[in-house]
Amino acid sequence: MRADSVAAPRTRARVWPPRYAAGRVDRVADVEVAGVGHGPDPAAPEFGARRVPAEDAHGHTGCFAPGPDSLRAFAAVTEGTAR
Repeated sequence: MRADSVAAPRTRARVWPPRYAAGRVDRVADVEVAGVGHGPDPAAPEFGARRVPAEDAHGHTGCFAPGPDSLRAFAAVTEGTAR
């Protein structure tokens, strides 16, 4: 996201990051070399986002595959019923 916190973009938009077991962001968050890399981890509690449950997702696109909790959570975000 290239933001230090959920408040940094200065928008009322909500941030809904997933965190899944095979993810790599938690291993490279806050790592930058020659201007390439990631900023703070948006799924970390201190970032302030509303985390999507994705522990049962597999792989980078697994959050959107049929079956995992994350797909139901993203559907709720889209429908406006997520809290």
